[in-house]
Amino acid sequence: MLAVFERLEVGLLQRILGGMLEESTIEIVEYRLQPGESDASVPDARMRASFEWLFEVKTTQGMVREKQLRAHLSCFRSDADDQRLLVLTPDAVEPPAVRGMDPRCSWCSFRQLSDAIDTVLADPGVVVGEHAVFLLRELQSLFADDGLLDPGADVVVLPARIAYPEYLAYSAYVCQPKRAFKPGLTHLGFYVERAIQALIPAIRLVEDEVLFSEAVAKHREATGAPDQAEIAALIRALLRTGPRAEESYKVILLSPPDHDATVRLPAPIPHTGKAAWVQNQRYTSLATLTTAGVVSTDDLTK
Repeated sequence: MLAVFERLEVGLLQRILGGMLEESTIEIVEYRLQPGESDASVPDARMRASFEWLFEVKTTQGMVREKQLRAHLSCFRSDADDQRLLVLTPDAVEPPAVRGMDPRCSWCSFRQLSDAIDTVLADPGVVVGEHAVFLLRELQSLFADDGLLDPGADVVVLPARIAYPEYLAYSAYVCQPKRAFKPGLTHLGFYVERAIQALIPAIRLVEDEVLFSEAVAKHREATGAPDQAEIAALIRALLRTGPRAEESYKVILLSPPDHDATVRLPAPIPHTGKAAWVQNQRYTSLATLTTAGVVSTDDLTK
């Protein structure tokens, strides 16, 4: 985020910060013509800045701690006129640790920041360069991919040219070991041929690291547990057909296509934008996917 902010024109950054904090008068750099503050001297113009903003960013809900914020507040320089501690989180409401803390401490959600960017870029009275637009849209995409814009996100959507046929055949998703996903997920979606597919299976079991070998398959099968027997069959099938080598993988068992736990959308949800809607993984909510009137991925961000 800071890497984007430092590349923006100051006036544009002021508008975005003002929008996210709902303050129309934010002025981190002051520009004045003939500032007549002294009878002895009236210069033609003045540029002045005296501020210090600290940022505390959390990517998980409910992680803001009062002790940490108070420690941050003690770090301000005494000579800065505008001192602020901005707490940025994916929470839907202001965290209790921020509420009533200190007038210099403010909270903002990733959603509010993203909305402020949208508002500024949509304003016909604001001229924004192509490079700045690109940076800000990429920042928004990063927020969306990491599930920071929707605190109720319970679905991960994955690029799935190979994975979707595997799901249809084996009711499972297999990827690199220990691949990280946000907590609280209940369903998994597949993005194939520029569309989110209509089948949204439920997540039944997640194992971070499974060695694909006949010995492991035999051991798991011998436990007698149904889910372990299912993983054993998956190991054998994928080793036999060749798409997987004898290595470790993350395995997610999913509800079958015809199971009641699998959500079936009325139709695939197409993406009409130029860039892929999903690059690595992207989060949304089941409630959003199943909302009436969703006909494209544009509707998922409204």
